[in-house]
Amino acid sequence: MSTLSFTGERQVRFPAPDVARGFMLALIALANVPFWVSFFPAYPRAGFAALDAMTSADQWWFLVRAMLVDRRAYPLFSILFGFGMVIMARRTIERERRAALDPLPRELSAGWTPMQWHIFNEAVEARARRAASRLIRRRGWWMIAIGAVHSFLFAGDIIGAYGLVAVMCAELIVMRRSWPRVVVGVCVAALSLLFLGAMAEAAGAGLMNLEYHGPSVLRATYPLTSFGSWIVSTLLTPLTSLVVPCVMIGVGVARWGALQDPRGHRGALCAIAGGGLLVGALGALPYAMGQLDWAQVWSIGGTFVLYHATGVAGACGWLALLALVGGGPREAVAQVGEAPRQELGAVRSFLSAIGRRSMTAYLSQTLLFAVVFLTLGLTGVESVGVAVAGLIALGVWAVIGIGCVVSDVVGATRGPAERVLRWLVARTASALPLPALPVAPMGPWGPMPPAGLGMPGAPFVPGAPNAMGAPGAPLPPTFGVAPFAPGAPNAMGAPVAPRDPGAKWMPPASAQPDASADEAAPQVSLGDAQGGIK
Repeated sequence: MSTLSFTGERQVRFPAPDVARGFMLALIALANVPFWVSFFPAYPRAGFAALDAMTSADQWWFLVRAMLVDRRAYPLFSILFGFGMVIMARRTIERERRAALDPLPRELSAGWTPMQWHIFNEAVEARARRAASRLIRRRGWWMIAIGAVHSFLFAGDIIGAYGLVAVMCAELIVMRRSWPRVVVGVCVAALSLLFLGAMAEAAGAGLMNLEYHGPSVLRATYPLTSFGSWIVSTLLTPLTSLVVPCVMIGVGVARWGALQDPRGHRGALCAIAGGGLLVGALGALPYAMGQLDWAQVWSIGGTFVLYHATGVAGACGWLALLALVGGGPREAVAQVGEAPRQELGAVRSFLSAIGRRSMTAYLSQTLLFAVVFLTLGLTGVESVGVAVAGLIALGVWAVIGIGCVVSDVVGATRGPAERVLRWLVARTASALPLPALPVAPMGPWGPMPPAGLGMPGAPFVPGAPNAMGAPGAPLPPTFGVAPFAPGAPNAMGAPVAPRDPGAKWMPPASAQPDASADEAAPQVSLGDAQGGIK
């Protein structure tokens, strides 16, 4: 039984990403529970009335949440989302490379020049990266659809927002160069923080505690109003939050390799864990103290911006700490008659089980919250305090975790939501044409070897004698991917007849595209090469 989704070699598992996702779901539950508490009729709505209703335990719990959870959970989610997209893209790129190179006959490519190989490899790489970006974008569209369905019950759905980010940033995620991602991340972060500061200043001097927003009332029209709110928030989230910059950070984390090998980056991870959590906690203090009316803040907008900006540092601190907890790669072990399994320990196994079913766990939170709070309302409960709500959130997360562990025991390695998303992405996949093959110069008797071949150890030099003793003609600029232009001279000086531009190297009709990130490569055969070359 496989116990981790992020794998290297067949029998090696990397627990850190899944452990981080599992713990992240606890933070998300704590951050989302105020939405459900707001439906109670006696729930304080805003301002000092809400503050007066808080007990001492509520106030201290709010302080802890502001420093370690709120505006720290979604950046952690974003970083892990970007990390997962890169891992999926890498698997897709590697699979597509094999699909293009493995079926290539040696007798056909033996005579290729270095330039021909370079051009062909670049075409293969471009096709592979295009396939990866298409996969990410297609997955993003289906995440938007799943988020839309989820929004009829929970307006705070984030699946749709992350799907939109995947659609918008697919090319950025798969590209080789890092500077475009840095530029986009910095620009979006600056715009988002300016917007948040302006929003805070416009709210004035009153308490801005997002714990206590406007009244939430259950009506017959709630699903439609919830869906409408979700549409607005989904469209605004990429530009009014730090989701996009954190996704770019996640791409950098994947390229860095710290989550894959925490042992090799222990020093850096320890520094990031300590420094990030400290900066995140201290950055939230001015905002939290002002909301609790424990101190006068120097600027409402400034403290609100600082609260959000340092949340990224707090998320990085959480991620580094969880990477250290998850540890490095572990060999899968198996008892006699059993499938390979991981010796992760109770805590890591529990968190990993949740992390490998993160979408299922997230959707399950909504269902359980709805059941719990609806039951409390029907039994006559008028309101629930902040601290009690936090305990309920942790209880819901623990119940979901137990269900994930049970799924592992029975052999269900993926959650229902992950299976549905995987099936939808695979069903809507389409094949990309394989890259065109380089074309050899044509002589009176058919294809000729490139100049320089047939002379052992002789480098390729345009104009050098070829294997038949005739002077070699310089390669035309189009040599490598496209057929020669009609009438262009070959190595013997004779004009080349036009070739059929429609004759391309394509996979057979039986080859089916593979949309998943971790399935085997599609089987393709070479067939006839371009221009009649066998």
